[in-house]
Amino acid sequence: MTTLQAWLDNFPNLRVAPLFEVDGLTVRTHPRGSTGERRVLTRSAEFDSAMIDLVEAGLKDDRWQGLVYLMGWGERAAFVPLYIGKAEKRGKSQTISANLKNLRSNHGFFARWGYNTDYHVGDLSHAIFEWTAYRPPTKKYRRWAEVLFASYDPPVLRAGDDAAAAVV
Repeated sequence: MTTLQAWLDNFPNLRVAPLFEVDGLTVRTHPRGSTGERRVLTRSAEFDSAMIDLVEAGLKDDRWQGLVYLMGWGERAAFVPLYIGKAEKRGKSQTISANLKNLRSNHGFFARWGYNTDYHVGDLSHAIFEWTAYRPPTKKYRRWAEVLFASYDPPVLRAGDDAAAAVV
């Protein structure tokens, strides 16, 4: 057992869920923006549910300070991380970070996995579909796109159904 696996086993509420809604290996997309001008990758309902459950339970616990999330390949017992990040409970000027508020309706931020620019799924979509934004796609998300996707139009994942699973 790896050190990462041993650490993950310490979290009984940990869930591994597919990050994207897929048809086979093709990731579904949907339009965003006031006129639907931005095409974005669609998060899976399973991922959204896992994130909402985790954050809502955490916000009820005064000791909870936020969450650590991982994106990678594989099932829980053999998870290979590609990215590790965090979303803190407290905001810069608010008791609860805007990233964690109202996840059921806040799809733009969504605990750092939102559809907006400057959030993971939004920035990854920006790198893949190259729509116009206030800045060009960043190198970080261009690298993510290269690692995760075999093609961009349509967006096809490189690995099997466990590709781009997110641990929440």
